[in-house]
Amino acid sequence: MADHYTKASFIIDASPSDIAFLREISQLDIDDIAEDELRDHYESCSARFKNAFPGSDADPFEAYRNLYSDPDFARPCFDIHYEGKLDNGLERVVVYGDQIEPETLANMIQASCPSALPTGFCYAYGCSKLRPDEFGGGFVVITENDIIFQGTQEGLRTALAQIDDEDERQLVITTRHPEHGMSFWNNDEGFGRLTDATVFSQREALNYDLPIAADQPEWTTMPRWPQ
Repeated sequence: MADHYTKASFIIDASPSDIAFLREISQLDIDDIAEDELRDHYESCSARFKNAFPGSDADPFEAYRNLYSDPDFARPCFDIHYEGKLDNGLERVVVYGDQIEPETLANMIQASCPSALPTGFCYAYGCSKLRPDEFGGGFVVITENDIIFQGTQEGLRTALAQIDDEDERQLVITTRHPEHGMSFWNNDEGFGRLTDATVFSQREALNYDLPIAADQPEWTTMPRWPQ
């Protein structure tokens, strides 16, 4: 037997109303509410909560459960420590927990704290026994429309693969502009700076049609990792 845990501790700066909403969610443990009391408890929630998560006849918390990676286990598993009000009118809290679920927590922040976006957090996971590959972590980037995850195990596998195998390296689309020189493709903005380029995996590139440009675009291999 071994214990597994996923830990996080990070700062959120958001409007007072958003912090209040996040606090309400952090204190809502519907797994401890009897089924015949769910409707009354839902009606006691704030107007903002009910507007954000409209209930169904079968389950008043149905929309709220969709925040969870496992809707049948609707327990926030994080706490909030209030740090105070900032000069810009925002409030600062520390969000922390030692048994968090990164996807669920990211969903909750996106849903409750639009004034904090874009934001993100790092997390670490481990095991009470020294088992191989049971340790790692990652980070989450949260925007208004997206939640993006990057894990250390995935990064390690990619880095090792890229060292000796050029076919594992990532790609960008390039073209040459007569005035600006080399330009790099971005799916949303078109050709521009390398720093804004869309990066493709080898598999993604196989199914992607090259854009049209005066100078025929081509695939360019990114430098290997490490550099």
